[in-house]
Amino acid sequence: MKDEYAHPRWGTEFDWLAVDPSGSLAVLTSAGYGPVPKAVRDHVESVDAALGLINTWPYVGGSISRPSDTGDYADWRDLAARGFYAYDWKDSSGPYARLAVPTTPLTVDNLTDEWITQMVVLARFTVDFASATQLNLADLADLADRTA
Repeated sequence: MKDEYAHPRWGTEFDWLAVDPSGSLAVLTSAGYGPVPKAVRDHVESVDAALGLINTWPYVGGSISRPSDTGDYADWRDLAARGFYAYDWKDSSGPYARLAVPTTPLTVDNLTDEWITQMVVLARFTVDFASATQLNLADLADLADRTA
């Protein structure tokens, strides 16, 4: 794996934020091994703090989970109920698979906290979360395109 996508805490969960071309928001959970873009890794503590705050937000809608999944997906459903698409790294080779979809998606335009917005736009995907059931870091916009 390229160093630019190295996990910041190998073997330990790290969750991060992203935005898509339509402004929709996502949380990607790394399962301790999933790749993380360097732009996000450079702000690990701030991303952790932003997610801590986001996890206190009220629900804005419901969530839809993949019907074929079994197990406890409450964390991903809670993120989706807060308006975020929720993805998780699968096994040792990925990709990030979508586990929950918000019924009322938030967009970057809905964010009122500039600091949270800065954490979200560190990673911009070129595919829409509404249609992307899987994400690969090859779907990230070039670093030059990542401007707030």
